[in-house]
Amino acid sequence: MRMSSWAGAMATAMIATTGADPARAAPVSTVGIAVGSVGSTTEIGNKTSKPDLGGDAIQYFIPLGTSGGTYGVGKYKCGGSGFGTCSDTGKGGETLKMILYFSSVSTINPSKLTIIFEDLDLHGASDPDHFFESLKILQAGNSLTGWITDIGGPITGGAIAGNNTNQTLNLDLGTSTASSLWLVLKFKATSDFKGTNTAEFLRATISEVPAAPPVATPLPGALVLMGSVLGFFGAGVWRRRARIA
Repeated sequence: MRMSSWAGAMATAMIATTGADPARAAPVSTVGIAVGSVGSTTEIGNKTSKPDLGGDAIQYFIPLGTSGGTYGVGKYKCGGSGFGTCSDTGKGGETLKMILYFSSVSTINPSKLTIIFEDLDLHGASDPDHFFESLKILQAGNSLTGWITDIGGPITGGAIAGNNTNQTLNLDLGTSTASSLWLVLKFKATSDFKGTNTAEFLRATISEVPAAPPVATPLPGALVLMGSVLGFFGAGVWRRRARIA
């Protein structure tokens, strides 16, 4: 029993030595909020609960009228809630800019952006006749995508898929150099007829893509040491039994 206990302790020590891994931080995942400018952390606009999108979602209207603007900005717009928070009428063509702030982003591992939309009218999904919308994503003034117009269309480092109700965009962002991040979404709508827009919704999340955990492999030297120790104790037990016999 003494030898068995000692051997178990040796095995435990060997595993702890060869497979030890420093404490790993939990993967970072954060939901974006709408803000009025890059650098701002103050939330603006309107949100509503959307369980099918994963929780609270931003409600917005892509302009059909003759003016564009930044989402949630303009105290005289939409009763004080800002541009893009209420419906208008027209044939479209102007741009809604939405600035999203993500408070916590990994600077160790790469990140992935996921945006779940409700009723984004791209070609091939939720697209009424003669009415289409498009989307573009930018960071620090640089385009991360071109204008996205079609479900399933090519996106470098990403993809967009969905149906007539919900659409999901995934986009690889690489490893961030800062612990917080601002992204800019641009929306446009075009129509062959004069119409009134309806509310749309989105929920944006940036998630850390954790590195694969290392595989704990016993070191050959440790195995040899353990084998030698076990052999030594085995020989001692054999000699003790021989003397007793």
